[in-house]
Amino acid sequence: MLNKIEDDLEGRNQNWQALDKHVKNISDEFDETKTYAVGDYAIYDNMLYRCAIETTGEWNPDNWIATSVGAEIASHLADREAHSPGSSILMPLRNGWFAGGVETYGECRCYKDRNRVYFTGLVNPAVATDDMFCQLPEGYRPAYRKIYYAVLADSPAEYITIYPDGRMVASSRTKGSVYLFGVSFSII
Repeated sequence: MLNKIEDDLEGRNQNWQALDKHVKNISDEFDETKTYAVGDYAIYDNMLYRCAIETTGEWNPDNWIATSVGAEIASHLADREAHSPGSSILMPLRNGWFAGGVETYGECRCYKDRNRVYFTGLVNPAVATDDMFCQLPEGYRPAYRKIYYAVLADSPAEYITIYPDGRMVASSRTKGSVYLFGVSFSII
């Protein structure tokens, strides 16, 4: 659980670090002894510029794009908006598994936030014919197999395995319902 909280905090901190980088790194005067990477900032003749081509040495306006603090912050916010959590999708449950406790927990859903997939809901195996309860669509699959301890209603803890081909498999369909809250993974 602590790892999930740390991952969530790391993702949130990345937003602030990126914005801080935009603001913090735009106050330096151009220095011809410095090598500027693409995306670096410098002030030249009281104008703010963003480096378009890695450069060092004397000022060459062809290597720079004139900008402003407001434009850079707007760019950052637009980028953040483009990478904000998408709408959730219903999980494609299979083999007799169904969403349990819908009135309390809602439907079984997953959504992506940047490069992470998150799950919510409760899957019930009452009429299940197999331990595989879901086939995730492409774009919602991990690069490597993931194993999570799962809290099961009215039974001891078990685990679920999520495979790179999208299969989500419970360790046993005879143990009880599986809570998906808190399960997340990186798709990188």
